[in-house]
Order: sequence, then C-alpha cells, then structure tokens
Amino acid sequence: MTVTVVSVMRNGNMCISGQRKMTVAGEHRILKITGTVRAVDIGPDNSLHSRFIADMQTVYEDAGQERHFTRQGWFSRKVNKLWPF
Repeated sequence: MTVTVVSVMRNGNMCISGQRKMTVAGEHRILKITGTVRAVDIGPDNSLHSRFIADMQTVYEDAGQERHFTRQGWFSRKVNKLWPF
C-alpha cells in the first residue's frame, strides 16, 4: 500500500497517511492507514514493513447495501427477526 509523508518531526520521524479504495462484491470499501515511522526503517527500495509503523491506526470503511443492512436501527432489527425475507 502506498502512503505519503504528512509531516516530519524534530527527531526525524515521519508521520504517514495513506488509503486504498477497492470494490468487493459491488460494495465500495476504503482502507486507511496512519502512523509514525523512522527513516532508518525504510529500505533501500523505499519500502517499509508494517511492523515498523509506530502508533499505527487502521480504519476500514464501507458504503453500500451491505452497510445499510448491518447497521440497522432497533425497529428494522425487530422486523427482520419476525420476518427475515
């Protein structure tokens, strides 16, 4: 996954951020990653293993019909229990 350097700290560490958009079964999904890396951990081919990302945060967002079904309100959940069709 490709990320960009958002800022450089005084000690030389870099704050990174990146996202990847994909479509799975017709649903749009976004994976976002943020964290902090040291310059010495970056390889000669400009790559970095995820274990070297400090304070790494990953967010997985989805949008589409599946999202509407899995995040229903209380009334819709009751209706689906009584009549799941």
